[in-house]
Amino acid sequence: FEITSNRPDCLGIIGLARETAATFSSALNIPEPKITKEDGSIDDYLTVAIENTDLCRRYTSKIVKNVKVKPSPLWLRNRLRAVGIKPINNIVDVTNYVMIERCQPMHAFDYNSITSKKITVGNAGKEKFMALDGVERDIDENVLVIKEGDKTLALAGIIGGENSQINDTTTTIVLESANFEPTNIRINSKKLGIRTDSSNRFEKGLDPNGTIGAIERACELIELIGAGEIVGGMIDISNNIKPVAPVIFDHEYINKFIGISLSKGEMEKILTSLDFKVDGDKVFAPSYRIDIENKADISEEIARIFGYNNIPTTMLKSVSEAKYTNEQKFQKNVSQTMISSGLSEIMTYSFISPRDYDKILVPENSELRDFVKVLNPLGENTSVMRTTPVSSMLETLSFNYKNRNMDVGLYEIATQYTKDPENELPNEDKKIIVGCYGESSDFFTLKGHLEQILEMCKIKNAVVVKETENPLFHTGRCAKVTIGEEVLGYFGEVHPVIVENYGFAVPVYLVNIDFALLFKNYITEYKYTKLPKFPSVTRDLAFVCNKEIPSSFILDIIKNKAGAMLENVKLFDIYEGGRLGENKKSLAYKLTLRSKENTLTDAEVNVVIEKIIENLSNENIVLR
Repeated sequence: FEITSNRPDCLGIIGLARETAATFSSALNIPEPKITKEDGSIDDYLTVAIENTDLCRRYTSKIVKNVKVKPSPLWLRNRLRAVGIKPINNIVDVTNYVMIERCQPMHAFDYNSITSKKITVGNAGKEKFMALDGVERDIDENVLVIKEGDKTLALAGIIGGENSQINDTTTTIVLESANFEPTNIRINSKKLGIRTDSSNRFEKGLDPNGTIGAIERACELIELIGAGEIVGGMIDISNNIKPVAPVIFDHEYINKFIGISLSKGEMEKILTSLDFKVDGDKVFAPSYRIDIENKADISEEIARIFGYNNIPTTMLKSVSEAKYTNEQKFQKNVSQTMISSGLSEIMTYSFISPRDYDKILVPENSELRDFVKVLNPLGENTSVMRTTPVSSMLETLSFNYKNRNMDVGLYEIATQYTKDPENELPNEDKKIIVGCYGESSDFFTLKGHLEQILEMCKIKNAVVVKETENPLFHTGRCAKVTIGEEVLGYFGEVHPVIVENYGFAVPVYLVNIDFALLFKNYITEYKYTKLPKFPSVTRDLAFVCNKEIPSSFILDIIKNKAGAMLENVKLFDIYEGGRLGENKKSLAYKLTLRSKENTLTDAEVNVVIEKIIENLSNENIVLR
């Protein structure tokens, strides 16, 4: 059995018998302990005083005289061995047997060790204590002990002392059956490094009403095996025992809570089988059921005895429908777009090393170095929260390269952390970062990955790409991407020094763009466009210009001058050398034109083409 911490009553055989009887609707037969003969009075032998009534809730004691310490009968030893307890002698074995049977730890003291004939339960002083396990320990005033005068006999609820143990010369014993505050037992057991069967039970909280039945059962067994004679009378001191508080019994609530339809009488039958008492609309749990506090606990008892398999399966009610937010949908679309482009997704840690900023050539005065420090880092390599995901991407690419994965394309929707002057917690911003190297990777492949994202967002035409300088990238091989006046991010070939810092011998390419800005401009509405009634006309135009003029400059002029008639324009060829001359290049475009009102004539198309050529000529861009 695996007993949960809220059911210490099941750490005893009788507790499991109760559960079994309720489960199988059988009668529970627990005979009351009977002592056939008692001689003398305990008052002539012993007195008990409790100094700390908060930590000792109940203390019950009896005396046994004419004790004969010897091995236990075979049946008793076999039963103890069956539960993993080593037999010691008949007296100690009886206390262990009662603990296993009734989940009430007990202890036996040699009466000769109690010279003052008085036991005191109170806090220890700062002293050394030799326990039954042969280890001497330092104890303090936080430990509850059983003492005789200034001599400590046992650590309450944990372990007995060597100075009062039962041995072959013992003729009279003091039986102890007590109840101690669980938290104190748990704390001191852990602090002293002592874990016993007794402390394991006490620390979970036991029933104070179980002490008398347990001590009477121990006396019955001692009498049964002929281990001694029972002295009449009993010392029983109770402190701070709270009465059992009733719980509301609402069978309609229980049916609704579980999802069943039992009558009140059927519920009462189940509760009665578990030793609960039902009085009208109140339920009184037995004192050993410390876990029963409210209506939900009563519902649980009925559900488990009724059978979870008997509860009908129904749909959840009054629960909101789970679905993606718009931002989550967008993130999912970005991931699908990247994967369809042949990239693999990675997920890296958000904490990095401060030295990573040196490896990616971040200037000393850069705001990227104003990072958030981790209060309890695992090490220097994970001591700060990243303000850019670049180093994480490069670290992953480097790991792949060093393991001879020679053609790699990766992406991550990564979080970066920047300080917020108005809040204690940092801002958490997402970035879309793409990294690649190898035979299938170059500047234009990288640009293609970016264009795939922009095309998915339906904002490709609103984006401007311009050459720029950035310390992260190779000079002359970096571009800035903007949407209107806002910077979306950068892409290009990584700076050769950074490439060397991460151990690459090939060029590495990165895209680093802002997730939030992209999401803000993400177009989710789709407008229906009628299929064209009239045919399109295509024209191929090649222009010669200086090398430094970007294709986007020419495209902007073509789109502006062609107007609504232009359906599509695409760069399909770049040529350099030959008779073009130095510092010149040829760019060839395919234009698709169409009118919504009529079939275009050559004259109408030529007017548009001439206007484009004329305006490009004004910029020293001539038709080839």
